[in-house]
Amino acid sequence: MTQQTWNKIDESDQDVINNKIYKYFQKYDNINNIMLTGGEPLFNNFVDIMEYINNHKLLKDIPIEIETNGTLIQNNIELLNKYKDKIVLNISPKLDPSCYSYKQTKKLINDLYSVNMNIAKMINLNYNLKFVYSPTKESKNEILQFIKINQINLNKISVMSLTNNNKTVNINNCKKTIEFCKEYGFRYSPRLHLMIYGDDVNEESI
Repeated sequence: MTQQTWNKIDESDQDVINNKIYKYFQKYDNINNIMLTGGEPLFNNFVDIMEYINNHKLLKDIPIEIETNGTLIQNNIELLNKYKDKIVLNISPKLDPSCYSYKQTKKLINDLYSVNMNIAKMINLNYNLKFVYSPTKESKNEILQFIKINQINLNKISVMSLTNNNKTVNINNCKKTIEFCKEYGFRYSPRLHLMIYGDDVNEESI
């Protein structure tokens, strides 16, 4: 679900989604995981999406992974707590103020994440953290500071390299990211989809 993340799911949307879901289940007999991405899945109509999944006879018993930047956990406490036994949050923190559409400072970003990460721990959410690493001292310090402030266990952390304009893999960045991971004991997360398909995202490449 991507475009539908941004809009309320009406009856026509449901028909389109239903048809695609049945098509996938006819084509593949080993679907055992649902991935919600976006946009930001926790923004706007997350309630509608979760209700849709949990009322769908083919989807309701399948575990759900949610790709999120982690800033809206506090806005969805009740729903995340309700479905926490079947949800895994894959949190990719946005630590650069330029990532935000409104004026933001690094202190405010750190405070925002401290609140959300504390809530995730408080209600015992299952989550992983996935950082994008740029081979600079600033990027390194931002990641290490986040981990220290929020007291994150190493087994929850993976790191992936910065791409070329979010489109292609930069091999030099990959090598430096691997060295960073080896130094601190983080998991390295390769961008296999970009390596195989580049930025050509369509139904056949998902």
